[in-house]
Amino acid sequence: MVTKTEGTTRILVVDSNERFIEKVTEILAGIETTVLDVKDGEALSLVQSAKPVAALINADYSGPSTGLELCQQVKALRQSMPVVLMFDREETSCDERAAKCGADNYLMRPIKTKELLFAVRSMLRLERLLADGEAAQRLTGEDAEDGKTSSLASLSVFMRFLELEIQRSCRYGFPLAVLSVGSDPLPDEVPENWARTLKQQLGQALGVTVSRTIRGIDLCTAITTHEMAVLMPHTDAEGAASAAERICEAVATQPYHFGRTRIQPTVSVGVGVVHGDKIAPGELLSSAQSRRMQATLTGGNHVRS
Repeated sequence: MVTKTEGTTRILVVDSNERFIEKVTEILAGIETTVLDVKDGEALSLVQSAKPVAALINADYSGPSTGLELCQQVKALRQSMPVVLMFDREETSCDERAAKCGADNYLMRPIKTKELLFAVRSMLRLERLLADGEAAQRLTGEDAEDGKTSSLASLSVFMRFLELEIQRSCRYGFPLAVLSVGSDPLPDEVPENWARTLKQQLGQALGVTVSRTIRGIDLCTAITTHEMAVLMPHTDAEGAASAAERICEAVATQPYHFGRTRIQPTVSVGVGVVHGDKIAPGELLSSAQSRRMQATLTGGNHVRS
């Protein structure tokens, strides 16, 4: 069954609750959005034929596929299509479950009208960013210049996402974390004439390591050749510190060989967290950077929250 309202954009909504579908249709009609209501296993065919710009999926949906499985399948078909999962009950594993299946965000039921509208508008902004040429190259890992892949966002895209997530955190009280990850000073035995080249190469390796360590819903950017920032939605101080420790460990266990010289790089990480407070994007990033510099001064290979 497919229910359509007159609108200029299309949102795929997967849920077994007819009353919820009717309410979502009514609400989204106010922002000229078409609702594609799926109840009989046709979600994937609609993703291909109707080309919705985003999807809102009940995690507990039980059809030919569960809501979590459907999220994975949608992302496999169209990786750049934003997907938000809806959970019926609060669980500590919601964040992990959403990240594991590739969701871009999640909401808790019951969903208030303002929260639904904000989530949908955020998905539409995300879809437009991904449709933008430069942003799409950065966020999907395509580098047009040399054909290499990268999972880093441009700094401008990162700051735009950070601003959106702070607004959502301020409105709904969701936790939000930013990590500042910086290379510690090189060992004393590194020859001075090698230092500059080595720093550049270590910076590239750092980007790969950090990108492989964080979740799929996190966003990473390079501030300089030796500093990166990570945006972590729905993450509190404890979760952010745990992620930071994993990054430190991943870097510290990967030796780097420069010619015949074996270098063991380390990083320090600063953690900035907001939980419903109004703060400027630059201020939140600066707080993480300040803590990272303090961690570096304590000897490096350290996390400062």
